[in-house]
Amino acid sequence: MTLGNEDLANIINGFPGDSIDLRPFDKVFTQANIKCWWENVSFLPMTWNAAQDLKTRWERGEGGAPEEGTERLSMLVSNYKVGAKRVEEMGSNKNILSLWPPVVSRSKIPEAEEAQIQALVDGKAINKTGALFKLGLQVANGRVMLEANKRMLKLEQEAKTNKERKKQKDSDEKD
Repeated sequence: MTLGNEDLANIINGFPGDSIDLRPFDKVFTQANIKCWWENVSFLPMTWNAAQDLKTRWERGEGGAPEEGTERLSMLVSNYKVGAKRVEEMGSNKNILSLWPPVVSRSKIPEAEEAQIQALVDGKAINKTGALFKLGLQVANGRVMLEANKRMLKLEQEAKTNKERKKQKDSDEKD
């Protein structure tokens, strides 16, 4: 008698007619257990339905919140202003209520390829994932990325050479 890949499921989880006690995988991986584990490790799976929740944060301005969210934000801002006015009337510092919902900000994307390359070089975004995502994907195409990478390598090489020269000069002065 030999075991093959077909037998793996039966080895792990028993046979289809077995009681739940003889099927360890089905016994352990129940929906209730999985939710309990998620809760224990603070994992919260999300779907796009979460964006419809009243606690979802939106940005004000064009391209920010959808229509329903915009209405909620405008009500929030007007209520906030009323609250700040009431705080001031009570004799307290109204500046404690200085937080406002964020406003959509538009990134300035350089139009010319030279400006795009310089933005990547200045931001040192070639080898940094977050910076490249934030800056590079908005700015660059393949040729721009290659050129920016060449310039970054050249700048690094120049810095290394300058450091070696300075080190050599310092050692010459000591002698």
